[in-house]
Amino acid sequence: MNELNNQFIVYALSYLILFLICFLAGYRQELVFFFEFRDLKRFLKQLEEEVSDVKRIIKEEIKKIGVSWQDVEPHYETLTNFFIVPPVGDEPVGSIERLKQILEAASEQVERKIDLLIPQADSELKANMKQVFLEASRLNRIYKVVKHFYFTGVKSRNLTVLVQALTQLHFLKREAERSFNAVKTYLQGSLPMGCGVGALTAYEMMEGAEDVKVDGEVLIAEKRDHNKQIVIIKPKGPGARTGKKMGEVVVREVRRLGEPLIIIVNAQVKMEGEKSGAMSQAIGVAAAPEPLKYQIEKIVARKRLPVISILIKLSEKELAEEMNEDLRRAVEKAKDAVKSLLEKCRQPVLIIGLGNTFRIP
Repeated sequence: MNELNNQFIVYALSYLILFLICFLAGYRQELVFFFEFRDLKRFLKQLEEEVSDVKRIIKEEIKKIGVSWQDVEPHYETLTNFFIVPPVGDEPVGSIERLKQILEAASEQVERKIDLLIPQADSELKANMKQVFLEASRLNRIYKVVKHFYFTGVKSRNLTVLVQALTQLHFLKREAERSFNAVKTYLQGSLPMGCGVGALTAYEMMEGAEDVKVDGEVLIAEKRDHNKQIVIIKPKGPGARTGKKMGEVVVREVRRLGEPLIIIVNAQVKMEGEKSGAMSQAIGVAAAPEPLKYQIEKIVARKRLPVISILIKLSEKELAEEMNEDLRRAVEKAKDAVKSLLEKCRQPVLIIGLGNTFRIP
C-alpha cells in the first residue's frame, strides 16, 4: 500500500512538473513581459509625480515673485513642451554652424518668454528661471518618451518593443533625476551647483586681476602672474549661465594674445569606480556644447596652440546638486594644477572656466 502511495506521489509530481514546463514554454513571453513591464510602469508613475512636483515648485516661486499663476500657466505649457530639433546630419559641411544657429535661436526664444512672464525680475533671477524651464522641458520630454514606450507596449504586447524600452530605461532614469534635482537646486539651493566647478575655479583665480570686464554673458579678467600675461574667462554670474557667445570671446582673446597656452577647467562625469572630486588632465578641448568645442578647436588647429584640459570628476547626480565638500576641495586642487602649469610655461596663458555659474559671481 505504501509503495502504491509513493508511486502515486511520484507520478503526480512528474505530471505537475511536466505541466509547469509546458506552461512556461507556452507562456514564457507573456510572463517575461508581465514582470519586466512592471519596471516601466513604476518609472512612468515616478515621472508623473516628478512632473507634478516641478510644476508645484515653479508655481510657488512664481507667486513669490508677485506674478499671477493664471497669467503664467498658458506660457508654462508652451515652455515645458519646448524642445530642439537637431539639424540634418547627413551633410557634414556647415552642420556645426547650423546647430549653433538653432541653439542660439532656442535660447533667445526662451529668454523672450521669461521676459514676458516676469518682467519685473532682475537679470540674475531671469537667468535662473531660464534654466529652470529648460530642465522642466527636458523632464517633460523624458516623461513623454517613457509614456510612449508604455502605451506602445500595452497595445502591442510585443516583447521586442519592451526590450528596446528597457535598454534605454537606465539612461532615462539618470537624465530624469538630474533634471528634477536641477530644478530644485535652481529654486531652493543656496550654494553653487556641481557642474559649476570649472567656473568657480576660474572665478577664484581672478583674485588680484588688474582689469575685469563683461562681454555679454562672459566675464573676462586680465592680470600678470609669474611674469606673464594671463587672461581668465568664465560665464557671468551669479545667475545660472553657461556663457552664450563664449566661443567668439575665446577666439578674439586668442588672437589678441598671439600664441597662448590654453587651459580649460571643466566638470566631467566620472566612470563607475572613480572617486568624486578626483582630477585628471587631458590634451585637447574638453568643452560642451559642440559649437563651443568646434570654435575653440578650429582656432587651436589653425594656430597649432597647446591645449590642456583639467577635468574634475563627479557623478551625474552631483552635476545638478549643490556642491559638496569633495568638489569644493577639488576646486582647490584644480587651482594648484593651473598654478603649476603657469610656473612651467613662458608664453601668455588663456584660462577658460566652463560650467554653470549658479551662485558663482
